[in-house]
Amino acid sequence: MRSGESILVVHNNQLKASRISGALEVSGYQVVASYSAGEGVRLLYEAHPDLVIIEKEELLGEPGLPYLTIREEVYVPLIALGPRGDPAEVLEMGVDSYMREPVSLRELVARVRAILRRKHYYRGHRDNHGSSADHLDTMLQGARGTLTNTEFRLLSCLAMNAERVLPYPRLLSDVWGRTISRDSLHQCVRRVKRKLGMDSAGRYRLLNYPGEGYCFSAAGTD
Repeated sequence: MRSGESILVVHNNQLKASRISGALEVSGYQVVASYSAGEGVRLLYEAHPDLVIIEKEELLGEPGLPYLTIREEVYVPLIALGPRGDPAEVLEMGVDSYMREPVSLRELVARVRAILRRKHYYRGHRDNHGSSADHLDTMLQGARGTLTNTEFRLLSCLAMNAERVLPYPRLLSDVWGRTISRDSLHQCVRRVKRKLGMDSAGRYRLLNYPGEGYCFSAAGTD
């Protein structure tokens, strides 16, 4: 069995998602499946998977943007699936691998294994050099048991986009997936800060840019 490695599968075809999920589970992976990019984003921040397999059209749509932007701070490998044709457009966006459908499940599992091996090597290299991204991973793991699911999604969303100001509308969409008031967002941020003891002098900070959005800052990281 795999040692707790988790994979998020995002595909708008439920049957294909089920086949992929089944093959991965048989191979020992923990799998979370979603049938839309928007729902997948919330699962991305809640489950914090080791790798994402996503259908091309879901990735290229506006709700697919977070899958690409988070990877500057927290490396989450991406495998895109799509029709036959030139994969250059998707590869140039930064995905790790592109597979044409219908996919060979055996080949897909093999690619997952290969990419995760590279990821573990990359993580070990970062460990030896004190990478700030590893501090973020450790911080998120420690916060999971303290926060509610919604609070953890909010913190994860901000941390995985560290040093970027995320506009209020995007936070509301990525974390809640529905329209709620900005007051509810502000209250949620305050609860996270209180529970984790975040303040202006700490290593990690949740900064509010009035009228714009919030930013997770790790400026105090060694």
